[in-house]
Amino acid sequence: IHNLVYEVHHKDGTSRFLEASVQTVPDRDGKPIGFRSISRDVTERRKREEDLERYEAFFENIEDSIFELDLRGRFTFFNKSTSCNMEYNAEELKALPMRARFASPEDASATFNIFRDIYLSGAPARLDAHKTVTKTGKLLYSDISISLIRDRSGNSTGYRCISRDVTDRIKLEMEQDALKERLAQAEKLESIGTLAGGI
Repeated sequence: IHNLVYEVHHKDGTSRFLEASVQTVPDRDGKPIGFRSISRDVTERRKREEDLERYEAFFENIEDSIFELDLRGRFTFFNKSTSCNMEYNAEELKALPMRARFASPEDASATFNIFRDIYLSGAPARLDAHKTVTKTGKLLYSDISISLIRDRSGNSTGYRCISRDVTDRIKLEMEQDALKERLAQAEKLESIGTLAGGI
């Protein structure tokens, strides 16, 4: 048996995890008379694996989009919410050109300028109500926090982003603004009507 992991309890109440390889010990006639085992302590490795599993579960189930881009703006890493929000599957998202995500050339240009500033300054930035277009053509508004990714040598390698879908909020604000505008127009017409009646 290889890679058998088991838990041992110490006298003081603590426990450790051991990984063992076990084989039988035969006598001169080949009959098993016991076992030979080599074990090593894998407690720290197991803890790291559990932490990683917990992190992955959190990462994949969070509603916010979490993703990384290379310096050309291509997706290199993302969670399920990113794929769902953009309406692309994982392979499509990896192949998606950066310019294909924008609602207009003006939005693309403004975004490129912000990413360039982050690259040059190294300082994180935030995009509020940033507009992107999903696979089906739906307009998506997002608040995005962006920071620069550096390798161990300090070289810039890409961008890390956390994005929250605020489309419903923006639409509500637009509806409220439209209502205010209509109310202002109605009040203006009422004033004109009152003035005309007076004349």
